[in-house]
Amino acid sequence: MEDAVTVAPGFASVGTAPPYDFFGVYDGHCGVSVAWACRDRLHVVLAEKVAALGEWPTAEEQWREVMATSFSRVDGELASKEREVGSTASVAVVGPERIVVANCGDSRAVLSRGDMAVPLSSDHKADRPDERKRVEAAGGVVINWDVYRVSGVLATSRSIGTTSPWTPDS
Repeated sequence: MEDAVTVAPGFASVGTAPPYDFFGVYDGHCGVSVAWACRDRLHVVLAEKVAALGEWPTAEEQWREVMATSFSRVDGELASKEREVGSTASVAVVGPERIVVANCGDSRAVLSRGDMAVPLSSDHKADRPDERKRVEAAGGVVINWDVYRVSGVLATSRSIGTTSPWTPDS
């Protein structure tokens, strides 16, 4: 199994604001090392980023920046170590009045509303026209063998750890 999870209640607190909880699911490919690194590091990096801000983000754009830089930092930490091994990630930060979700790859988050599954994230897959365009613009190749795959191998168009010029968000 190449998967890992993080459950970190009260993973970060800022000033007198109530602490938030962190939940992460990581789906590794070609090995477990990146999924395990995400399990051990992503919530720590995110907590450091929030502490540096001195307050919890309040606007969606602030959260987007905090999440993107945290994902990028963990990816950067792994860049010299893991070239073929990677992981998708889906994380949720839960506070008293909000749930913030971020993902990389085709791990997705949904919210249950009665008998309905409400999507909270969008898969980064090579079958999405915008993702295909992004991959190709970065020099990657998307091949359709009944399923769209990056370089004919990965169905996900983004991941943490796998060293390819088209996987990071540019």
